[in-house]
Amino acid sequence: MARNLLLELIENFPQADPASEFHGEEINGCEAVNFISEFILDVREYLDCEENRESEALAVLKACWDFIENVTDEDPERTDKFFTLRERVRNCLSDRRHESPTVAVILEGGLVQCIVSNRPNDIQPMNLMVLDYDTEGADEEELLQVPQKDGSISTATGRYVGFDHAEIGLAAVMDQLDARGW
Repeated sequence: MARNLLLELIENFPQADPASEFHGEEINGCEAVNFISEFILDVREYLDCEENRESEALAVLKACWDFIENVTDEDPERTDKFFTLRERVRNCLSDRRHESPTVAVILEGGLVQCIVSNRPNDIQPMNLMVLDYDTEGADEEELLQVPQKDGSISTATGRYVGFDHAEIGLAAVMDQLDARGW
């Protein structure tokens, strides 16, 4: 939600984008307020959500909110504040735009222990399951019937798994894999 709001801000106010042909032109305060007022309930809900972790995107969103609520047309530094905030928004978006979340499936003894990511909050919610067709030693109540593409049924064990925040050096592992051409 925060990233989408920041992207919308940039797209709707090209006057503050140095790459835009409209850069430096005056920003209509009424248009800005009308635009942002569409998002106030969503922003307030997002900021109040206890599950959201502090991040640069959230910090920028809070700064945008502070600007909306506290900076008036009479503020002599209004334009400078807006352009500074706009640059923070652009930096935040450009940092994230090129960096996809990294996900690792952690196995030990052939069993999935957990799934971790460097940015679990940036991954769309999904139902993630681990299915294991090696059912030797499994109790009857653990077995699942898994329909196959050819119409047959296979037996497996399974469970849901969520994403945890990685407490291992995923970037270092990726560098090694990239060096090997994998």
